[in-house]
Amino acid sequence: MKHILDRPAWSALTTRHAALAEGGDLARRYRPSIVPFAAARDDSEESLRALGELAGPVLIVNGHLHVHATIADGRILQLSVAALIEPPHDVTLLTLGFDDAGNPRVARQASGLFETPGVSLPVLSDREETWQFRDGVWHSS
Repeated sequence: MKHILDRPAWSALTTRHAALAEGGDLARRYRPSIVPFAAARDDSEESLRALGELAGPVLIVNGHLHVHATIADGRILQLSVAALIEPPHDVTLLTLGFDDAGNPRVARQASGLFETPGVSLPVLSDREETWQFRDGVWHSS
């Protein structure tokens, strides 16, 4: 990792927010009562395996891609967000919280800042969506 913003969740979980973290040297998460964010140290198989072994819901947000997609598999929800600093100049707002029953909830709102002639974004999921974690898996609502 060259810069702390290369892996911002990992950087936070291993520095200023270390007291709020669960996990080990390869993968850490915030306690589920705080927020469903987790991070791996790097992209190695060992780190990703450790990430998958953490208990509770896992939210993975990756960005600076030229795609807008969502993948839900059991307790893991991955949200891919498009690039802001180059076409398609997309902005994504994530709202994290809990429903009335105390289940983690994630809402996504994505919007392009302006149109770039000749550039189209592969949109593989809705630009507005809400997910809730209940019964051990993420559900679209």
